[in-house]
Amino acid sequence: MQLLLHRFVAGSDPVVGQLAVMSVGDGSATAMGPTSQNPQPDAMFSPDSTKILASYPTLGKTWMFDADGGNGHEAPFSAIAGMGCQRLAP
Repeated sequence: MQLLLHRFVAGSDPVVGQLAVMSVGDGSATAMGPTSQNPQPDAMFSPDSTKILASYPTLGKTWMFDADGGNGHEAPFSAIAGMGCQRLAP
């Protein structure tokens, strides 16, 4: 099981944060994506838990990551606050 969280970067000035995926089992965390100031990114797992979609309001960008925090890239679309994902049946 994994948690998706926004954590502050220690010692940063101005204060910035970064998304991270944390393993509930051992507490290890993988930071991902760009750092940003408040407001925090609006982020969520896809319905099948294979991807993470994050909208960065301060940057005006949307990013997509694998669920382990890897393979991050800027998405070719803009997400909105309160966004949702829908899985389509094959």
